[in-house]
Amino acid sequence: MKFRFKANLDNSGSEETVTWRLESGSLAGSNNANHRTLVRIEGTDIQEINVGVTRFEIKYYNFDSFGIRHVYDIPYMHNTDNINRIEVILEVQPREGTGRNNQFTTSSWHRVFTPPNLNL
Repeated sequence: MKFRFKANLDNSGSEETVTWRLESGSLAGSNNANHRTLVRIEGTDIQEINVGVTRFEIKYYNFDSFGIRHVYDIPYMHNTDNINRIEVILEVQPREGTGRNNQFTTSSWHRVFTPPNLNL
């Protein structure tokens, strides 16, 4: 899964391209088979985030002229002109399970953004 956008991150007047990518292979050194590496790329700067990410999901929303909400997942988004909200879901789990059944506790972060510059 990959998400790419352009932004003026440092207020310099020029656009930078930022890519977020969730790797498909399991994270080395973890006992949790669901662990993945989350990668952030800005220009030539690559940051690997290895904190036990198990889910990273982004959805786009737009409302048509009738007020009907349409939801698009990353691979299926074709027309980005009418996007007015972006939803991000991030889940992490520990490297080791706990309890008798060796289960993994999940922590989630969920946010819907309505950036003002999407409607320019």
